[in-house]
Amino acid sequence: MDYDEALRYLYSFTNYEQVMPQVYSPTSFSLDKAHALMALLGHPERQFRSIHVAGTKGKGSTAQMIQRILVAAGKRVGLYTQPHLHTHRERIRINDQLISPDELAAIVSDFPDLVEQYTGLHPYLPPPTTFELGTALAFLHFARSGVDMAVIEVGIGGRLDTTNVISPDVGVITSISMDHLELLGNTLPLIAAEKAGIIKPGLDVISAPQQTEAAAIIVQKAQQEAANLNMVGEALWIDPARAIRLLSANRRRVRGQSFTLYFHPDFPTPGAQLSPAPVILPLLGIYQRDNAATAVGATLLLTRHGLILPPNAIQEGLAAVRWPGRLELLEDAPGQPLFVVDGAHNGDSALRLRDALAPGTYFNRDRLILIVGVIAPHPIEDIITALAPIADAIILTRASHPRAIDPTSLLAEANDHVSPSTAVLTTDSVAEAVRVARLLAQPNDLICATGSLFVVADVREALGANEYPPDQVRSLSNVISDVRTAKSLSSCGLALTDK
Repeated sequence: MDYDEALRYLYSFTNYEQVMPQVYSPTSFSLDKAHALMALLGHPERQFRSIHVAGTKGKGSTAQMIQRILVAAGKRVGLYTQPHLHTHRERIRINDQLISPDELAAIVSDFPDLVEQYTGLHPYLPPPTTFELGTALAFLHFARSGVDMAVIEVGIGGRLDTTNVISPDVGVITSISMDHLELLGNTLPLIAAEKAGIIKPGLDVISAPQQTEAAAIIVQKAQQEAANLNMVGEALWIDPARAIRLLSANRRRVRGQSFTLYFHPDFPTPGAQLSPAPVILPLLGIYQRDNAATAVGATLLLTRHGLILPPNAIQEGLAAVRWPGRLELLEDAPGQPLFVVDGAHNGDSALRLRDALAPGTYFNRDRLILIVGVIAPHPIEDIITALAPIADAIILTRASHPRAIDPTSLLAEANDHVSPSTAVLTTDSVAEAVRVARLLAQPNDLICATGSLFVVADVREALGANEYPPDQVRSLSNVISDVRTAKSLSSCGLALTDK
């Protein structure tokens, strides 16, 4: 089985990134399946120490920061995140090096036998999903590679997420907001309860600043589990008055930020008396400061479990962070508009993006031209309401994803929120939207593409900014189409069906 065949096999199973389940319940998301798979594999999740990262926003950024700090501390660190931008290999890294095509294919080659054993032993359980098998793939790779620590990002929710089979040293909860309402619940407390489901008895936990209702649920769950809960803003904090924006040489944009972390005298252990830590972070967005504080808090809690954190590991780790697609500047050429992408996919993220795009905040600009594409079931209204009023022109488009919302549906919403002077256009592809945006933009303007990480991925590929060759297999719908028109894969033992 080669790499492309391995992906076709993985994507032949139910893939909730492509087709959402009707309900979020033990019948659609169940740890029983994950536990059964792990047992058949000899429990790879028990062969490495881990940090578990849940939340609505900032999970990937925070996980990347934790990984970078631990690598700076001399550790061999696995990182499991999702979704990917260009290649499935981005999801599984060791010291930020992607799993190789051959390594991925070698592990997945054993999965047909694994699934056959699983089905025979557990006929009462539904078949595994793409995510469950992908998680097993990551855990096997980390176990076989002998990582010292793995940073594991939750897929959806937390309580019933496949990754919740691990027994981590530290649990992390990033900012919680309204998202995936059809799966996690339509109130903030319900969503927070799912996220807080990663808290286990006696666990060391760090939480980013939360809205009052979410914070109350996290505190309640920590008390129930006798967990050691620490909150950013109390255990450690940032003085926003002392934060500095670092300008680019041409002064058209901010290239990063500098701030100082302060620590409670008893964090992470009584009498620790940590000195203030000035850091430089090459990511934009005020929210990234909270993510950085959360990541630092998580690594400091690891010292309670034997981690020795060398001097400057925090500073070196954060200075090395790179996380594409999050308020990322792709183009800053003389005489050309700035081109930025951001994966804001819900109302809260869109509001944060709106603030970041204000003239002079991070980008010195004249007009703003937005490219917007949304993936169902994310809320069209919340995204458009936040961003449409600040745009001088909006290009509504469709990402290359089965759940991409038709641009005409976006148009109906946008027309209710734009001023009469704002041009609103539609295109059938992101590449065409990029072409139109460049025609509309003047040299001192800013183009921003947003609404989904899938839109971001399409823009990066259109601009040639992706450093990894994109997978040939991009979605379940593509797989099914390919299988119906391509040669049989029976020679490698594959049987793809619409599950």
